[in-house]
Amino acid sequence: GLSDELGHSLTHEWQPPADQPSAKATVAVTAATNHVMSECSGNLLSFADSMAQAAQFYDATDSANAGAVIHTMNPLK
Repeated sequence: GLSDELGHSLTHEWQPPADQPSAKATVAVTAATNHVMSECSGNLLSFADSMAQAAQFYDATDSANAGAVIHTMNPLK
């Protein structure tokens, strides 16, 4: 079959077995990852709230300024 045809052209490099982390290390890494994710999500929510507040402020400011420009550019009726 195909594997027989490729068998002569492929070389396999032996790799020693990789060290496996202990259960204690795995739990510690998982806990650290969860902590970082929690901090990041909290900071992103805070950032999103700040952006929303800034957008509302600028929207109100733009509306007020646009109204003032309209009143100064148009003659009184």
